[in-house]
Amino acid sequence: MKNKLPNISKYANLLPKRILSRAQNARKVPSGGLGREKNYALENFEIKSLKGQSAVETLLIAGVGLLFLIPLVLMFYSSTNLGLDDLSRMQAKAMAQQIADAAGQVWYEGKGARRTILVNAPDGISDIFLSPEISRVGEFSLEQNKAKGKDIIIKIEDESGGQSQIVYISPAPVFSSVGAAGGDAKASLDYNRGVDGKLSPGLSVLIIKNEGTYVNIVRFYPGINY
Repeated sequence: MKNKLPNISKYANLLPKRILSRAQNARKVPSGGLGREKNYALENFEIKSLKGQSAVETLLIAGVGLLFLIPLVLMFYSSTNLGLDDLSRMQAKAMAQQIADAAGQVWYEGKGARRTILVNAPDGISDIFLSPEISRVGEFSLEQNKAKGKDIIIKIEDESGGQSQIVYISPAPVFSSVGAAGGDAKASLDYNRGVDGKLSPGLSVLIIKNEGTYVNIVRFYPGINY
């Protein structure tokens, strides 16, 4: 004899309403088919929404980072250029002092004394002037002009195109003359020059010689008798 399931319909009034509601809803939603597709679509929509929100947050973070990064890059670039310009001025000052010290040494040693020095011109150097206010070597013999003949001036062009100059006073009257003493001379030192006429940075050999009334400073060229 088969066991029959008890009829619980008569007990429905005794069951809690919440349990009955869940049972009715479970009967309405099938275990497969359309109900499963609806659940899948809902889950897929929620995943895409989360991905979109994550992408927007990433873009916002990147934008805020760029707002802070750009000023820092500009500040670093400006400070780097400023540092390079300061370095060039320091090297120009050291070069002028080296020339002045060597000129003073041969000046105090007397006529005919000479020295050879190796100097390093900095980046941005545009010209070197020795006693630019005097046009002829013979004018060094005039006592009133000797004070004017002690300037060593190095001109430098910075990264922005501006010009600055380093002025150093030599213990001795200085000039640059290739040839017989007392002849025409140039106020600008004949240094390494490029095709644009500007001086080239780097090492060069200078000959510094006491000519009696002034100290002659010239760049060394092979084959020329100084």
